[in-house]
Amino acid sequence: MTTMIKFNPLDYELVNADYCLICGERGNFYSSVDRYGIKQRSMFCRCGHVWLSPLMTEAGYAEFYEHYYRPLVSEFHGREINAQTIQDGQTGYATSIINFMSYNIGQSLRVLDIGGSTGVVVKQFAWRQPNKSQDVTVLDPCQTELDEAAKLGLNTIHGTLATAQIDGEFDLITICQTIDHMLDPRADLERCKNLLTADGHIFVDFLDYEKTGEIKIDHPHNFNFKNAARLMSDYFEVVKFERSGNHMRFLASCVI
Repeated sequence: MTTMIKFNPLDYELVNADYCLICGERGNFYSSVDRYGIKQRSMFCRCGHVWLSPLMTEAGYAEFYEHYYRPLVSEFHGREINAQTIQDGQTGYATSIINFMSYNIGQSLRVLDIGGSTGVVVKQFAWRQPNKSQDVTVLDPCQTELDEAAKLGLNTIHGTLATAQIDGEFDLITICQTIDHMLDPRADLERCKNLLTADGHIFVDFLDYEKTGEIKIDHPHNFNFKNAARLMSDYFEVVKFERSGNHMRFLASCVI
């Protein structure tokens, strides 16, 4: 499907990414257009990893998420998707991940939700854990969505792991359907490891590319189970895993 939203990565600074994030091998050409009809080259590796190359920089993606992302997705799906309308869906999603990880999480939590959008997911987690003391921060590149998170009483940081100043350590870091959006997941997981307390945990929800099969400008990286598990185990000890539809969910500790 070709959308009417005009966005061209060639209008921004681009960086070649010819080598596989997972195994380091040189990639092979895969596709020249994404699901929205945007001209964007993608690469694949025999390990199953699929990624975009060349990539926009952090500055280009910041512009994309602030002004183009929600209108592009709205047009593609034929319904309005914005900081207000996404909240009902996020509430249901929050319930599923709370059930997945709540028994493994400690009593006093300082939480960082990366790519947390309006904060509904992590706020639901706080509400469902009434006996736990929580200090919750949402990190996101879209200020409009952070404004909604602030209305819920959450701390907010505008930016990404690569650009923002983040102080202190966290007991729990959540990356909910966001790792596929990261420009350099390896660097970001390393940053997460450095932000966790000694007994902290990280929750990461990957989309399974073998089930979705979609190239998207907003997904610089696409994972299958094998390379998602390898990426996680390079930085953390996985303590729990589940599949849920197209999702692959990992809960891990920062000790390996």
